[in-house]
Amino acid sequence: MALLSAGEYAKALKTSETASEVAARKNDFRLHGAALRVQAAPGAGLGLKDAARAAIERAVSILETYGSPYILLLSYEESSRITGNNQHALCAHDLRSSVFWPSFALTAK
Repeated sequence: MALLSAGEYAKALKTSETASEVAARKNDFRLHGAALRVQAAPGAGLGLKDAARAAIERAVSILETYGSPYILLLSYEESSRITGNNQHALCAHDLRSSVFWPSFALTAK
């Protein structure tokens, strides 16, 4: 993510592709999905729309089964931005408000 923040999209893409490949070989589905999510962002930044779309769609598919709620939330948000999938925007909103907002609301005073 540091490479993305620095605008180093090509390096971020290569790093996330490597992480995704290693995780897939190890059958680490959670890490594979997270790496695909990260892979989508630099792909979109480099104008590789089809590759970014494929990566984020695969990431969401994996993370809906194996991901943590927070990483799934980030994936839904990224998918909504990259693909324009309004259903994923709604899923992100629902997940954020049902899982994350209530605990924040109870502690905020």
